[in-house]
Amino acid sequence: MIDGTKMLTAKVINRVQELGFQDTSRWLWSHVDSRIREKTLNIETEAWIEADELGFEAECHGYEPISYANFDLAIEHLTIQPGEDVFLDYGCGKGRAVVLAALQPFKRVIGVELSQQLCQIAESNVERIKSKTNAGSVEIVCSDAVTYEIPQDVNVIFLWNSFTGSILEKVFEQIRKSHKESPREMTLVNCVPKGEEDMMASLPWMTFDKIVEPRFFTGVEIIFYRVEAE
Repeated sequence: MIDGTKMLTAKVINRVQELGFQDTSRWLWSHVDSRIREKTLNIETEAWIEADELGFEAECHGYEPISYANFDLAIEHLTIQPGEDVFLDYGCGKGRAVVLAALQPFKRVIGVELSQQLCQIAESNVERIKSKTNAGSVEIVCSDAVTYEIPQDVNVIFLWNSFTGSILEKVFEQIRKSHKESPREMTLVNCVPKGEEDMMASLPWMTFDKIVEPRFFTGVEIIFYRVEAE
């Protein structure tokens, strides 16, 4: 595992050079916020892991969690129907998004992750916030996203840059298949690093809803799409 402090230092230097001091200061504050939230929730989701350390193929990215601030922002722009909506996080890693979603009144929260190592950590983190959970149930599924069959009650899908290329295309096929088999309104939240292609934009069966600007720092676009009930 790569030392998180060294990686952070390198990112700070690169970010100052590319985006300036103000942007970097906001970005750094998001990391301070993360430390506070980790301690408050008694979970561990911070340390990054490179893709090759996890044995992932080229189209899979390593583990780097979404910031708490950006996930909070995404949740704020969702209209959750308590006890009805089912949340799915593709490539859940250590479970940060799953844990935060579990604090909301979803009927169910599901995290799908390929790495057995990360699944075990995610399960431990979910167990630690059990007393704080507002969701009806929380589940970590160790599975390949390409072959994972989406439960037909899932209607909120969250993606944070876990994979790209043909893998992401096949995940879209799974979403489309699930929707065809059980037509329903679905919301997809696609968090994409700026400069990277938003592959959802080319799908004719999805409708663009909105882009939400990140709260603390630039570098990420939070893009909402809808799939109609038909």
